[in-house]
Amino acid sequence: MINELQQRGRPQPGRSARVTDRPLILLAGLAGLFCTVLAAVWLAVPATNLMANTSGQFNAAPSLLNGLFGPAAATGTLLGTGLIGVLTAAILLFRGPGSLPSSVVIMIGIAVSAVIGIGILNETAIMMAGYLMALAVVAGSVLLVVQLVRKFKIGRWLALAAVAVIVSIFATGLMPAESLLVLAGRVAGLGGRLGDIAIVFALAATTLLWLLVAARTAQRSRLLDRPAAWVLRHRRVITILAALGPLPYCLIRLTWLTPWPYGGAEGLTPDTRIWGVLLSSGGWAGLILTLGLIARWGEVFPRWVPFFAGRPVPVWAAAGPGSFVAAILLVSAIPMIRAFATEGVVDGLVSAVIFPFWFWGPMLSLAVWGYVLHRRTEMNAPTAQ
Repeated sequence: MINELQQRGRPQPGRSARVTDRPLILLAGLAGLFCTVLAAVWLAVPATNLMANTSGQFNAAPSLLNGLFGPAAATGTLLGTGLIGVLTAAILLFRGPGSLPSSVVIMIGIAVSAVIGIGILNETAIMMAGYLMALAVVAGSVLLVVQLVRKFKIGRWLALAAVAVIVSIFATGLMPAESLLVLAGRVAGLGGRLGDIAIVFALAATTLLWLLVAARTAQRSRLLDRPAAWVLRHRRVITILAALGPLPYCLIRLTWLTPWPYGGAEGLTPDTRIWGVLLSSGGWAGLILTLGLIARWGEVFPRWVPFFAGRPVPVWAAAGPGSFVAAILLVSAIPMIRAFATEGVVDGLVSAVIFPFWFWGPMLSLAVWGYVLHRRTEMNAPTAQ
C-alpha cells in the first residue's frame, strides 16, 4: 500500500518530470548567477562583504569560511560555487535532465548548498528572520482582527476588549507612550538594513534551491522511496515535534514582561519589553503555522480568509515558506552550535535548549516534506465513482 501511495505521489520519468523540474532548475541557475555576481562585487569592493563581519543591529561572528581562511578566500569559493551552479543548471536546461548522471547532480546540489549554507552564511540569517517575523506578526494580527470583526460577532467584542486593555496600559502609565517612539526607531533602523537582509535571504534561498535539485534528482532515481514512506507514516508526530521547536525561546521572551527577565539586565526599558514580546509572538506564530501542516485549515482556507475562503491551499503556499524557514534554521544551526561550545558545558547546554536550531531545522524540513507527500497522495488518489 505504501509503495502504491508513493507511486501516485511521485512524478514519473519522462516529459512530465522534465516539465516539473525545469522551473526549479532555472531558479537554481539564477541563484547561482546571483552568487557569482555578488562574489565578484565583494572581491572588487571588500568593504561590502556582509558575511566577513557584521555589526550593529545584527551582530554576529564572521562565517565559517571567512573565519578560517579570510574574506578573500571565502569570497573566491563563493564565486566558484556560483559558477558551478550556473554551468550545471545550463547543462540540465539545454541538454536535458539525462545529460548529467544523477549522482553528479546530487553531489553538486549538496556541495553548493553546503558551501553557501555552512561556509558562507552565519547566524545573522536567523536574527534577520526573527526580526522580520515579529513585524509580520504585527501586520498579520491587524488583518486577523479586521477579518474576525467582519465575520464573527464575538470577534467585535474581543477586538473591543483588546483595544480597551491596550489603552488602559498606556493611560495608567504601565507602559510610557514614549516607548512607542523608541520602538518605532528600532523598526526604522531595521528598514535601513533591507539590502543586507535581501542578500542573506537570497543566499539562504540558493541553499534551499540546490538542496531541492539534489532531492528531486534522488527522488527520480528512487533513492528516497523508503525515507518518504517513513516520513509519510509519521508526519503527524514529526510535525508536532517541529512545532515545539520555538517553544523554549517563546517562553523565555515572555519573562521580559516580569520583574525577572531571563537573559536581560535588571530594569529592562519598556520598549525592550515590547520588543521581547514581539519576538516571542513571531515564535508563537511559527508554532501555530507549523501545526497547520497537519490541520484541515492547512489544506483548505478558512472562511475568514479574504478572497480564498473555502478554496484548497496550494501546496507551494505552505511548503514554500515552510521550506525557506527550515533552510534558515539549518544554516543557523552550525554557527550557533559553535557559539554554544565557547560558553562552557552547562551554559552551552542551556543555550542549545533555548535555541534548538539543531533539532528544529531538521524536524521542520521533515514536516514540510510529509505535508507535500500527503497532499500529493490525496490529489493523485482515484476519486470514488
